[in-house]
Amino acid sequence: EMPKRLPIVMIQSRPPQSSGEQLADDIVGNLIGAPGKDLMLVAPLEKLSADSIDRLTLESLQSDAVILDWKTAEDVITSWKGLGLSGSRAPHELDASVASVPAQQRRLYIIDLRTVRSYEHLLAVLAQIQAAGEVKIFSLLPGPPGLQQAKASSSPELQKASVESRGVESSDSSGGNDQDAKLLPASDAILGSETPQNYQTGSHTSRENKLDLDHLMDELDKADP
Repeated sequence: EMPKRLPIVMIQSRPPQSSGEQLADDIVGNLIGAPGKDLMLVAPLEKLSADSIDRLTLESLQSDAVILDWKTAEDVITSWKGLGLSGSRAPHELDASVASVPAQQRRLYIIDLRTVRSYEHLLAVLAQIQAAGEVKIFSLLPGPPGLQQAKASSSPELQKASVESRGVESSDSSGGNDQDAKLLPASDAILGSETPQNYQTGSHTSRENKLDLDHLMDELDKADP
C-alpha cells in the first residue's frame, strides 16, 4: 500500500486569540515540504476575486483535500461553494457529525483550528485522514485459462491457434501434459507469432517412427541381392 499525497489548504485568516498564532506558525513551519503533504496558503475565501492566483490555484485542485481555517466547517463550506468550487464536507475526528461522502464524490476534510489542541494533535488527525485515502497496489497477474481461451477466440489467428491446440490434445492419447499442449499455441498467437509446428504430441509418436524405420530396413535387406 502506498499513501496518497495529501493536499492541505490553509486559509490565512487571523486567529481569534493570540495563542492561535503559535499553532499557525507551527503548521506553516512544519508542513511546508513535509513528506506526503502539499500545503497551500490562500487568502480568506470570501475575499478571493475571480482572477486571483489563489482562486485559480483552488480551481486547479480537483482531488480530495483538507481545509484549515479558524471558522466553523459550515461557514467554510458555504464560502467554498460560493466560489463555485466542487466537493462535499466529509467526516473526520474533529468533524464527525456529517454523513459519509459517496465514493465517487470529492471529499473536503474541513478542520476548525479552534478545536485543535496542539500541532501534534493536528498531525494525528491528518494521519488518520491520509490513512483513510490509501491507494492499494494490485499485481497484474495472468488470467485463468478460461480467460485465455476467450482471448484466443477473438481473432482469426487466435481461433486457428485454439483449433490447432485442440487437435494436439485429441491426438495425444498417452496421458501427456494436455494443459501445456492447449495453452502454448494460444499464448504464442497472443504474442503475434506463428503457431509452432514442432510440438511433441505424445510419447507414442517416437515409437511409431521407430517401427516405420525398422520396417524400411527390412525392406532394404530383402531388396539387397
